[in-house]
Amino acid sequence: MINSFDPARRKVVGGLAIGIAAAMKHLAAGAAIIDTSSVVAYDLRTAQRAVAASPESSSACGAQWYIIKRLIISTRRPSMVRILYSLHTENREFVHRRITTDSFDKACNIIDQYPWAREIALFDEQGAGGGFEFLLGDRQGLHAHYQFVPIEERQGLLMLNVVARQGLFKWLGRRSLTRDFHLVTADTAKHHVQDLFEHSIDSIFDKHSFARQS
Repeated sequence: MINSFDPARRKVVGGLAIGIAAAMKHLAAGAAIIDTSSVVAYDLRTAQRAVAASPESSSACGAQWYIIKRLIISTRRPSMVRILYSLHTENREFVHRRITTDSFDKACNIIDQYPWAREIALFDEQGAGGGFEFLLGDRQGLHAHYQFVPIEERQGLLMLNVVARQGLFKWLGRRSLTRDFHLVTADTAKHHVQDLFEHSIDSIFDKHSFARQS
């Protein structure tokens, strides 16, 4: 156990502060969105765990490089987000639509303009209905993927799948997770989907990995 006055821990925290300042200065011109409130929190805990596991990780130099690397990853502009959604038309024809966009507003419009009442009624009648998928990356490779299935008026089941590292033989060293949010409102779903437009696959994995541990 490392107490709050431990020299190794002070080096890490000091290194993080220096690293953050350097990274912010380096990325200030034309940088993408920087979410230091979340990224730094994740990396501070990670650095503290690393110090506990290995004295070598307590060097200020190592801590600086770690936080700079994580900030650069978190500020990298993500790929376009693919949106797939299915619904019934007014003639009851079941159709699938897809769009690729970098606009979160566009994703919100698709959710808001979705014929919720009609889909819920047809689901009750036919036992089948539409839904949404939001994909950052490649389903066959690294990706973050939300699935949102309407169940009630402007409410549905939300599921997240992330593969941040495939690993050797898709097992050894693999970084992946599945998170079930259960029944959420459309607004809550939009809040989660927003991450696909503003963060990298790595940072989304870190965010939900820590959320599951807390």
